[in-house]
Amino acid sequence: MPHPFWTMPQMLPHAMFLAMTVPTTNPLPLIIVVDDELAIAQGLAYFLEDLGFRVRIATSGKLALAAIQEEQP
Repeated sequence: MPHPFWTMPQMLPHAMFLAMTVPTTNPLPLIIVVDDELAIAQGLAYFLEDLGFRVRIATSGKLALAAIQEEQP
């Protein structure tokens, strides 16, 4: 089951990009987790969130680069 703070369209194959719903003024450090296996990325994201990081997940390098352009990790 996805984390309640994730927005997730109906599991788009090969185009999944999840982002936390966090205000952009949030001072917490941002980490972008990149993995083509969503379950692995989510597990790592949960762990990092517990450590106090904001986390975005990208399931491809292309999506990760787009996320980096949006907000510097």
